Amino acid sequence: MLGAYRITLILIAFAIICGAVIACLSLGVQPSRSDNNPQSAVPSLDNIDDIVVKRWPNRTLMTDIAMPSGLAAKARLPLIVCIHGGGWAAGDRKHMREQINALARFGFVAASVEYRLVSQAKYPAQLEDVVEDVRFLVANADKYHIDKDKIVLFGGSAGGHLALMLATMDKRRDQDFLHHFKACASLAGPTDLDKKFPSRSQAMIDALFAPGTVQDSAKMHAACKQASPVTYVDANDTPILMIHGTVDELVPYDQATEMLDRCNKAGLPAQLYTIKDGGHGSGGAKADWDKAIYDTIMYFKSKTKT
Repeated sequence: MLGAYRITLILIAFAIICGAVIACLSLGVQPSRSDNNPQSAVPSLDNIDDIVVKRWPNRTLMTDIAMPSGLAAKARLPLIVCIHGGGWAAGDRKHMREQINALARFGFVAASVEYRLVSQAKYPAQLEDVVEDVRFLVANADKYHIDKDKIVLFGGSAGGHLALMLATMDKRRDQDFLHHFKACASLAGPTDLDKKFPSRSQAMIDALFAPGTVQDSAKMHAACKQASPVTYVDANDTPILMIHGTVDELVPYDQATEMLDRCNKAGLPAQLYTIKDGGHGSGGAKADWDKAIYDTIMYFKSKTKT
């Protein structure tokens, strides 16, 4: 079981995300309902909470949605699927409430989704659950004003890992799944679980897998490869943007640089925003975080233009 201190370190990333978006607004960078008018702010939001996605014996998966209010019946907006962190062992969709509200003010439908934690089911349950989350949102696109051909993924830490897994594995899992994703952004998400991690992070990775896996080096190597986005990168995958601090104490910076190198070699469009002296969602210059988050939102808007 992870201590509260470890969990807090992981969740700091999401406080930074919300703060960075809000900081952009306070600096006069107004959210937009139209790509052609960046000063046209969305005045109010509708929140739809506690939507049941799937029921498991030990967990009911839910999602919360935020969108601009007053949408016409036939209005369809791009969707941002937001995946929470917490070392796959903690965290909750409610931790991303401020984030989905901020994203909705930029003219998106934003959904905070969830997945079974490792105490409830071992990997690949977490990946399977976020697949189910997306399937649910696609199936209910008309109900929630979603343009199902303009879906982007966003996650931080463990959520970034799951977002990257969706972005790199979707075509292999379902031939009809890939076209739904226009882009993926990861904040400090692990990309290669088979690499050496700090002891705190390694404990989280070890806990992902079935009992006995860690004790068998061959099984552990195979499990880590299977659960790593770098394993699946090819030119047909979803375009990727990463944000990562150079002194991240939980997910080493070279997780991002090696993923970028793998994408470049495969011919997959990818970008890396480096936060100098940034840790796992904190540290470094606030202006660098603000710019990275704002540019990520603009990246999503550019990928979902008509």
